[in-house]
Amino acid sequence: SLLAVAEARIARLDPAARRFLRVASVFGEAFWEPGVAALLEPDQVPPDVVAYLVGREVFVAGEGRTHSGELRFRHALLRDAAYAMLLPDDRALLHRRAGEWLVTSGGAQEPLVLAEHFERGGAAARAAPYFHRAAELALESWNQPLVDSLVERALRCEPDEPLRGRLKLLEAAASVARGAHAEAVAQAKIAYESLPAGSASRY
Repeated sequence: SLLAVAEARIARLDPAARRFLRVASVFGEAFWEPGVAALLEPDQVPPDVVAYLVGREVFVAGEGRTHSGELRFRHALLRDAAYAMLLPDDRALLHRRAGEWLVTSGGAQEPLVLAEHFERGGAAARAAPYFHRAAELALESWNQPLVDSLVERALRCEPDEPLRGRLKLLEAAASVARGAHAEAVAQAKIAYESLPAGSASRY
């Protein structure tokens, strides 16, 4: 298969490059050199590893819209093959650490990206607020099906009661926008019971 061909190509790379490649795959098709380096030990990042991988047409320079040092996998299959090589426990740990790096690195980042890193990293409590923010943005764009999907994913993270209330309120607003008023009433009642007394959202 094409994936097997990609895996064979990765297997021929230098061991340090393979390690860097696997960690980069956690970020997706686009990633940032400082982010990958932050997830590795200092002695695991040879100074020429990026140039080595660019020279072998594994990476290409990205647009750098959110962080400096942005790179991309030249082919999605290379990213998928590298990601498949990670053990499940390592993958979860790296997703958590990638999410933390994106939060603290100072660059703008889509909340859904952060939510998915924490979700895949087994940090549900960290994921839920970012799913909520992503649902807010979806509502602002009048994308009611996406609001419903994101709220459902956030609720699976078992958020605390105030956040659960805010999520159900978003769900109610999406129902109103598509004319499903009976659903909106039921959702708003749940939101009302979950939100703190005296809060603006409860009013």
